[in-house]
Amino acid sequence: MKSNVRNIVVAVLLAGGTTTVVGAPAWAAPQPGGMQMNPDEQLNPGQRLTSPNGLNTLVMEPNGSLVEYIPGGLQVWSSGSSVPQSIFLAQNDGNFVVIAPGNQPEWATGTAGDVDEGNVLQIQDDRNVVVYAPGHVAIWSNHMAAGS
Repeated sequence: MKSNVRNIVVAVLLAGGTTTVVGAPAWAAPQPGGMQMNPDEQLNPGQRLTSPNGLNTLVMEPNGSLVEYIPGGLQVWSSGSSVPQSIFLAQNDGNFVVIAPGNQPEWATGTAGDVDEGNVLQIQDDRNVVVYAPGHVAIWSNHMAAGS
């Protein structure tokens, strides 16, 4: 019988301004494909999202940094995290988090909350990486749109 990894709960507990991530091991979450991450999906080191036009990529680097690249391999944005073998997780509470080994959060979009359940993260043709709440409402962006 296959286990349903979508039923694995990853909880984020906020206490005194610190975040502790508890839950499933890194290998248990479904993998995203294409341009979008949905709740409970993750990028493992070396995995990527690609914009619809195929020109822009968001890569979870083995060095622990989440990086956006544009044509020519030019890095235009980074999460600034740096713990090797970290993953990028789309939590089911609406937050998108770089998590280091030992379930230690290193960077997050800060989009968690009951009203944000069902958020998705997309890399767009205009170079923006955006978190959308249900109804396609933009609630976070890396502000990398071409021309901005």
